[in-house]
Amino acid sequence: MTIVRISLQETNLGGFSPVESGVIDATYWAGDEPFKEVVGDQVRFPKTLTAETTGDLASMDMVPTAGACCVKWMIRITRGGAYLTRFTEIPDVPTVVFGDLVDVDPTTFEPSVEGKAAWDAAVEAAQSAVAGAVAAKDAARVSAEAAGDAADAAVPAASEAVSARDEAVAAAVALSGAVGAVDGLKTLTTTGRLADTALNAKIQNRQPKLYSSNPGGFRQIPVVMLHNLVSLADAQGRLKDYVSWGYQGIFFSELVNYLRTGDSSQLPEKPICITVDDGGLSNYSYLFPALVEYGMKATFFIVPAWVNGDITTPANGGSFLEASPFTWANAREMFASGKIEYQSHTLKHGSMRLLSGPGEFNGNGEGAGADYLACKTMVEANVPGAVVTASAAPYGVINETALASLASVGCTGQRITATGLDATGVYDGSGAFAFATPQTDPLRVPVTDAASSQYLRRANKFGEADADGNQFQNGKAKATQRGVTLPAGWTQPTVTLPQAIGTGPVFRGFGVAADTPMFHTDMIPVGLYGAFSVDWWVQATSCPTNGVRCIVEGYTNPADATPAMTWTDQDSNTSWKRKRWNFTGHQSVAWIKVSFEVAGATASCEILLWDIRVRRTRSAYGSLM
Repeated sequence: MTIVRISLQETNLGGFSPVESGVIDATYWAGDEPFKEVVGDQVRFPKTLTAETTGDLASMDMVPTAGACCVKWMIRITRGGAYLTRFTEIPDVPTVVFGDLVDVDPTTFEPSVEGKAAWDAAVEAAQSAVAGAVAAKDAARVSAEAAGDAADAAVPAASEAVSARDEAVAAAVALSGAVGAVDGLKTLTTTGRLADTALNAKIQNRQPKLYSSNPGGFRQIPVVMLHNLVSLADAQGRLKDYVSWGYQGIFFSELVNYLRTGDSSQLPEKPICITVDDGGLSNYSYLFPALVEYGMKATFFIVPAWVNGDITTPANGGSFLEASPFTWANAREMFASGKIEYQSHTLKHGSMRLLSGPGEFNGNGEGAGADYLACKTMVEANVPGAVVTASAAPYGVINETALASLASVGCTGQRITATGLDATGVYDGSGAFAFATPQTDPLRVPVTDAASSQYLRRANKFGEADADGNQFQNGKAKATQRGVTLPAGWTQPTVTLPQAIGTGPVFRGFGVAADTPMFHTDMIPVGLYGAFSVDWWVQATSCPTNGVRCIVEGYTNPADATPAMTWTDQDSNTSWKRKRWNFTGHQSVAWIKVSFEVAGATASCEILLWDIRVRRTRSAYGSLM
C-alpha cells in the first residue's frame, strides 16, 4: 500500500486561512470509467474512496496503479461545492505527498504534460477567485457599516437603511463562505492517518459480493419469474435445482435495497430472487410448502382485487393462469412464515402504460402511482405487518410516464420482465432477459429466467456436456486454454512498447494477400448476457484507410462451427494506440473469439498488436495474454 498525504503545501494553493471542512474523493480510473479488476480469487470493484477532512493533515491508503490504471482525484469543499480534478499514478512507495504525484493521461496512463498544465491552471484560477472574493468581502463590509451609520443618522429613513444594512451583512456572510470554500482547496485535512481496518471495512461494505458462476467473477443476481405450479413435485424440482447450484433466496425488496445503496453486507454469497405473479392458489398449495422445505424466500407480486374477490379476469381481457387465487387468510399464514413478502402487480392486472387511476386503463400511465397506492393499502390492510414497496408490470409492459408516476409516490423498485423497447420507448415484454447487476436501475429490474430455467441452467453448468453441447462443472465456468493461433505471415517480434503494462508477445502481421490471414485467440468464456470489453494496442504501417479490423465472433457453445453474432471494428493507426470496444452482452453469446486482419492488404502492409485483453465490464477483469 502507498500512503498519499495531502496538506496545505501539497495542494500548491498555500497562503490562505483554513476552512472548517472539506472532502477528498479518489477513484481508480481507466479511460472514461472507473477501473475494475480481479486479482487471484479476490475481486476489486473500486468505488470512490472518500476522506472527510477536519484537522490539518489528510492521509489515504492507496494501491499502486502499476501502469494498469490511474487515480482520478476530486478535491471538493463541503461548503460551497468548489472542486479540483486531477488524474495521477500511484507509485509503489511507502509514502508520497499529493504535490509530488505524476499527472497522467487517463486513457494511456502515461505522464501527461497537458494534465499537469490543467492542474496548475485550476490552482491559479482558485487563487484568483480567493483574491476576488476577499476584495468583494471587504467592500461589502464597508457597505454594511455605511448603511448602519446612515440608519442611525437619518431617523425618517431608518427602516429603509436597516433593511439595506441587513442585506449587505448577508452578502458579506455569503462572500465569507465563498472565501472559505476556496480556501479549503488547500487545507483538506483529517485527523491523523485513516486506519487500515476502517478504510478496508468501508470499501468492503460498498463492494458487491462475487455472485457469479463465470471465471473472473461476474456479479450477477438472477430474478426468476413464476406463475402457476402444477404440483408439489413441480415446485420442489425447481427449488432443488436452485439449491444445488448454490443459490439462497432473497426478497425483491432486498435486491432493490442492494441496487439503490450498493451495500451487499446483508446478502448471501450467491443470491437468487424468486418472484411469483398474480396470486394463484397453487402458490399456496404447492410453492409455499416447497419454499419452507428448502428454506428459500420468494416475493409474490399479487393482484389484490383478484385475491379480494372483486374481479375474476384481468382488466385488459384474457384470463388468469389459474381458476382461483389464494385467500387473504392464506396470505397471512404464508407471511407469518417469514418466507414470503408481498408486492404490487396492479390492482386489477392491466397494462401499466394505460393506467389513469386505480384499476382504470384509459390513460397514458399517469395513474400508475395512484394504482400502486391502492394496491399497497389493500395488501397492508389484509396482511398485518406487510410493507409494499415495489411493483411488477403485467405482461412486462410499462412506459416512462408510469415509471415516473410510481417513483413520485415512493415506489422504490419495479420489475420490467424483458429488456426490449418498442419504437416509442415502451418496455413491451419483448427482447432479452438479463441478470441484475450493480449497475441495474432499481425501477427497471429485468427477469433472468422464467419457468424453463434454461438460462440459469446454462449459466450454472460448464464441464460435462448437456444435450445442447454446453459444458458443466459444479457451477463454475471452465476456463478455456488462453492460447493463440498464428497463421502464415504472422510472427512474435521484440519491439519497443508504448508503456510497460501487461506481459506477453507482440504479434506482427504482413500483407500477404488482399485480406491478410487473421490472427485469432482461442474460445474465451464470457457467459450468457455477459457484458465485456476488448482492449488492445495496435500500430499499422502502409495499411489502407480503415483497413485494420478487429473482429469479435460470439458463440452460444464453444463447439459451434458458426458464430451466433459477429461484430467488426475498423480503424487506421499509424502509431501505437490503445483501443477499447464495449459489448453489452447477448442471450445467444456465451463464448467469444477475437480476431484481427487487414482488409485490402498489400505486400508493404504491416500491423503490430500487443496487450490484448478482455475486461468483464459489469464488475470483473481478466487478461488474455
